[in-house]
This record gives sequence, C-alpha cells and structure tokens, in this order.
Amino acid sequence: MLGISERVLFTGQSSKVGFWLKSFDTMLLLSKFEGLPNVLIEAQFAGVPVVSTPAGGAAETVKQGVTGVILRNGHDVDIDEVVDVLMVVRSNTHHRPDFVQVASEWAHTYFSVEQMLESTVRVYA
Repeated sequence: MLGISERVLFTGQSSKVGFWLKSFDTMLLLSKFEGLPNVLIEAQFAGVPVVSTPAGGAAETVKQGVTGVILRNGHDVDIDEVVDVLMVVRSNTHHRPDFVQVASEWAHTYFSVEQMLESTVRVYA
C-alpha cells in the first residue's frame, strides 16, 4: 500500500532489542514530544548513529555531529532535511570504522547505570 515493504521491516513486539539495533543503519526518531528518549541512548550503546528531532531531552543524548544529528525542528519536520541528514550520517559512518566504538563509549561515559547513579547522588549531596 505505501510501497515501503522492501525497505522497512515491521518486526512486531520483540524481546531481542539488541539484535535488532545491531542490524540498523541509523535510528530515526521524529517525535514532537519526548521526555528523555532512552531509545537514542540504547542505539548509541549498540553503536548505531541517531537522527532525531529536538523533542524533550533528545539533544542531551547525542554528541552532535559525532554520534548523530539533532534536526532543527520537531513540530514541523522538513522531510528534505531528514533525507539530507540521513544521507550524510550514512556516508560519514561508513567512512569511520571507529564509529561503533565512539558511539558506544559516548553512551557509556554519560548514560551507563554507574554514571547515572553517580550523577543522581551528586545532585542530592
């Protein structure tokens, strides 16, 4: 019906999230509203580049231009910008054999359980 069945796989509910993430080229999140989108952090843990709107705390989860890209607008997404950014991200990550390690290290440094606990304790202290 939409003509995307050859390009998009709808897996349904799965408990094998890591398996699926590792098969992604890019994680694309086009939310208008978010809290802190854990899915972006999880993708980077798996070494997957991310592209997202700036909804909620999305920008806090990405090292802009290194582990992914935050788009300019979340309410009126410019599809041409999305396509352009996806192409640049794909090209950049294919030419960077260290990307998986860089993204994973970024996520571990700022969003590991240990780091989150340490940050929480620091706030309350």
